Amino acid sequence: MPSGAQKLAAQMLDRTAKGLPDWPLAAITAVAATGGTDSQALCTVSYHGASLNLPHLSQYTPVVGHVVVLIRAGGQWIVAGRPIGFP
Repeated sequence: MPSGAQKLAAQMLDRTAKGLPDWPLAAITAVAATGGTDSQALCTVSYHGASLNLPHLSQYTPVVGHVVVLIRAGGQWIVAGRPIGFP
């Protein structure tokens, strides 16, 4: 069975072969009223026309309109934060 690092490397190679970005970008469209930075608070992102409710990492405070990086961890997408230079 491949390790987590091996799975991630295989996913990244597969995304590259398909011409997809290494780390997909999405836009924050809503933030849960409870807010919080406990990685359980949800924010809604728009990704290729789909609306997804995702948790965010504690060091990032989601703001509607931000362009954010999504990472996949343990089979779930998570909002990692906002890349430098993006609105």
